Parts: sequence; structure tokens; C-alpha cells
Amino acid sequence: MKTLRGTDVATVSGLIITAMGLFLGLRLEGIQLYDVGQITAALIVFCGTIGAVLISMPLAQTIQALKLIPSMFQNPADRDTEVIDQVIKYARAARSRGILSLERESETIPDAFFRRAMRMAVDSLGSETIKTVLDSDIEGFKGQAENAAIFYETAAGYAPTLGVAGAALGLVQVMKNIEHIDQVGRGVAAAFVATIYGVLLANLILLPIATKIRARAGARVRICGIIREGVMAISTSVNPALIRLNLEALAQIENERPRARALRAMSA
Repeated sequence: MKTLRGTDVATVSGLIITAMGLFLGLRLEGIQLYDVGQITAALIVFCGTIGAVLISMPLAQTIQALKLIPSMFQNPADRDTEVIDQVIKYARAARSRGILSLERESETIPDAFFRRAMRMAVDSLGSETIKTVLDSDIEGFKGQAENAAIFYETAAGYAPTLGVAGAALGLVQVMKNIEHIDQVGRGVAAAFVATIYGVLLANLILLPIATKIRARAGARVRICGIIREGVMAISTSVNPALIRLNLEALAQIENERPRARALRAMSA
């Protein structure tokens, strides 16, 4: 069970659709790409956003958030059914051969959380200890994911403001050369390119990344919860058939929670 597998079709499709929509929209309005290709505006918005985030965020949080970018293009490999099958496999082995027989096999588990859980079970640390330690790990992971999401949300807050600042600077330049009335219209149009950059950067890149990080974190926490409950059951020698029933019920409940929250938000 690997952490990531394959290409995230949703992310790639979203980028393609966004690029096509922007390109076609510009063409329908008769706007050429070079009309919105302003190096000065790009420097103000992109470099300004990077600088503002670096000033406001700890370096460790920045590095951690940037490390998640490649994972946006990869599919999480964890599936409820696969994890449950893996847990049942170990439960049956522990029931037939004893849990100590899993010592060597548990070291080969690719998933670090699952491997840590199985090590504690093999070491007979007890279900309560296992729960306490794994809950702490889950909370730590949730905190890291939230910090990364906050990083991108913070950047999304700066980008449009810097776009407005870039537009204002562009208008200053236009007013300095207002005597050349034939160039004023072009200068004003160029000035507002910075605003476009800021709005697009925030709404098409930064905020979607933050949202996907939270969604991925929620899915991972659900998987970790299944692993935790399964390993705790293994440590107390629960019947594998009963473990499967409990884990499948848990997975169904966890899958329904986001939908229930969305319905409550719509009705509020």
C-alpha cells in the first residue's frame, strides 16, 4: 500500500480546462496573449506575493507547504477496501500463528503510519497505548496539513491586493505621460493587467491548492482511523470477520460525514 499512485486526473483536467477557458475567452474578446503579458505586473504580483508570504510565515511551514505541490498531481493510493483487506490479512495471520509472527512482515509495510501501528501491536503495547500514540500522530498530520493550507490561503489574500497595487503604479505611470493622449488607453489597459494576475493567481491556483490539501488530509485521516481501529482489534485478538464488519461500518460512516456537512451548510 503506497502513499501515492498514478496521476490525479481531476487536477490535470482542471488545469487544462482553465487554460482553455482563459485562452478562448481572450480570443472571443479579441485580446491577444501579448496584451496581457506584462513583465512589470508579473514581477509586482508574483514576487510581491512570494515576499509577503515569506515575511509572514515561518520558513519551516513554507518548505512543508511547497513540498506538497508535486502530490497535487498524484492520486492517493489509499482505498478503504484495500486498507481493510490488508488489516484482515494481518488479523488472520495473528489469530492463526500469533501476533509475534508478524514482526518481520510488519517491517515491510510501505505506509509509515500502518507500519508504526503494527510494530506497537507486535510489541504488545496494549490497545489504549496504541490508540493514544496513533491519535497523537493523526493530530500531528492534521496540524501539518492545516498549516500548509493556511500558507496558500495567506498567499491568496496577498495576491489580489498586490494586483491592485500594481494597477495603481501603472496608472501613476499613465498620468505622468498623459500629454500623449493616444497612448493613455493602452497604458490604462496595461495597468489593470496586474489586477488580473492577482485575481487569477489567488482563485485559480492558490485557493484550489489549499482546498485540495484539506480534502486530501480528510481522506488520509479517514484511512488512518481505519488502520488505528483495525490494529487495536488485532492487538486484542478480535475475530477477523468481526473486524471487517466494524471497519466497513466505520468507513461508511466516515464517507458520509462530508456529505452531511455539505447538506447542513446548504440548508443553513
